Amino acid sequence: MGSNPASPTKKEQVRAIREGGPCRFRTPIEIGEQSGMPKRSPFEPAVAHDVDLAELAEIASLRGAERRSLETAVSGLPAAVRRIRPITLAKMLDANGAPEAAARLFGLVAADRLVRLVVPGEPGAGVPDDVVLIAGTPRTGNSIFRRLVAHLGYTDCAVHAVGDLDWSRLPSRSVVQVHATPSVLAEPSLVAVRPRVVSLSRHPLDVLQSIRAFASVEPESLYWLEGNAIDDPAGLADLDRWTEWAVSPGAARLLALTVEWAALASSDDRVEMVQYRDLVDQPAAVLNRVAAFLGVSPLADVPGVMQRETEMLPRHHITWGGPGAHRQLDRRRASRLRRAHRDVFKRLGYS
Repeated sequence: MGSNPASPTKKEQVRAIREGGPCRFRTPIEIGEQSGMPKRSPFEPAVAHDVDLAELAEIASLRGAERRSLETAVSGLPAAVRRIRPITLAKMLDANGAPEAAARLFGLVAADRLVRLVVPGEPGAGVPDDVVLIAGTPRTGNSIFRRLVAHLGYTDCAVHAVGDLDWSRLPSRSVVQVHATPSVLAEPSLVAVRPRVVSLSRHPLDVLQSIRAFASVEPESLYWLEGNAIDDPAGLADLDRWTEWAVSPGAARLLALTVEWAALASSDDRVEMVQYRDLVDQPAAVLNRVAAFLGVSPLADVPGVMQRETEMLPRHHITWGGPGAHRQLDRRRASRLRRAHRDVFKRLGYS
């Protein structure tokens, strides 16, 4: 394929993702153009496609050293991981010095292929004690809060779906971040675990703006709700395209996650709600309250730990604007978004 001087190279694309910089996610690369995989319509439900390691290597044309790099990356995954996405693997491969293999995996996503690699392994036999879910809408402070809870003595991880883990292999005292509805508590893998849940709530307009800043440079957002939330992450960089997405069913599905957890919290003492504004303004008070909810000792120097953890996050995880950033939206656009999500505003108590 001839090179296009206006397009980033494969290495530049991979590096941009790893470092959190801008990436033209929809720029086709060789595997995406040659695969013959038809792009699905954004109006069709996304259906994930499970493959094993051999199938993934074949689809992505990974052979020789590139395939061995993939096998090495998969063999180094934690024992509890049972499914992983190509973009996550691509980041690992690039970090381990295999950028060409990483670029081929990115190409699968450029072809709109929602592939999930099923990681081989025997199911575990145990039931972990004291598992905490950080569950709800993206961009409400989930990542930094998961890291803070880990300092209370928990092993932490983040997954796209409950089925990505073998929960019987999860260490006791684990905190797991996932964007999911309360229906996951009825999943057979979680019934025995009986996790406690913390869900964060943030002003809906702030959430939508933060999604725009984050998703436009982070293609893993394509996997939110198994591909049924954002069809073109990079396209959200354009303000008008973001506005149209922000009033779409995909945006509504994401905002509904925290709404559903808040409704459950009113009747289930295993679910605790946290306000994003409180986490920003009073991190020690919030984390001490959650420590009491979990029945563990409070954390000393919460502001210092929060600052260090924030600095360790990839820079695109920290987007502009704190609580109230939505006031910078023009009135016409903000009114349209409020009308589209009036029920979310009402049920979460925002104006």
